[in-house]
Amino acid sequence: MSESIFITSPFESAVTWFESQNIKFWEAKETTSTNTIAKAEAFDDPEVKFYVTNHQTQGRGRNTNTWTDNQGLQLLLTASIPVRKIPPIWTTLCIGEILTSSLKDVWGPNFLLKAPNDIYLYGKKVCGILSEIATQTEKDETNYRLIVGIGINVLGHPKDYPSTSLNVLSQDHKVRTTDWNRFLKVLTLRLETLRASLFDEAALTLLEPKLVGCGLHHLDFGSFTGFAGSHGLKFQEKVISWTEL
Repeated sequence: MSESIFITSPFESAVTWFESQNIKFWEAKETTSTNTIAKAEAFDDPEVKFYVTNHQTQGRGRNTNTWTDNQGLQLLLTASIPVRKIPPIWTTLCIGEILTSSLKDVWGPNFLLKAPNDIYLYGKKVCGILSEIATQTEKDETNYRLIVGIGINVLGHPKDYPSTSLNVLSQDHKVRTTDWNRFLKVLTLRLETLRASLFDEAALTLLEPKLVGCGLHHLDFGSFTGFAGSHGLKFQEKVISWTEL
């Protein structure tokens, strides 16, 4: 059967693509939270593994926030990535840069990264990120997994707060399958290589111009202008500590 020109279900299209690439993944039409499942299975497999669902009954956001999904209209994805030690404090910004750059590569320049974990399109939220750490200690050895949860409004978006979706980028409000598959390929490749780049001695230096290129900004303090050493980030003339983000 030939592939449809446009996607009608981000979930089903993602499952089809994962199967075609022979990538390790878990899928369910409904689950509590892909991050929760990924953390529970974190050390069952030594390789990178992806988790995807159509609907979350207990979707989580940063801190105590929840993630509201429009069933069938969003991509709800988690990557479980083995890492050799606890990831640095700027990890979520690295993930944000990866996601923003991947979106830009396929759909153009109108995506901006909002500190620390949201992507905006035309001034409205289109994606959110939730990064967590899973640990396991056995025989005096501690293993770590980076759990990266990503929610993307694809064919629709919640109406209870300012948000938008990828389909507004086309006049017919549709997302082409070729674009979708290209985005999944770029995103998964970059997430799989994240574990090496996170611990590069030059990681922070290399990240700074990438964040500027992604339009990193803070809703209260304006555009990102650089790192302030170990103190945090500079937004115009305001220094924001890592813990304040």
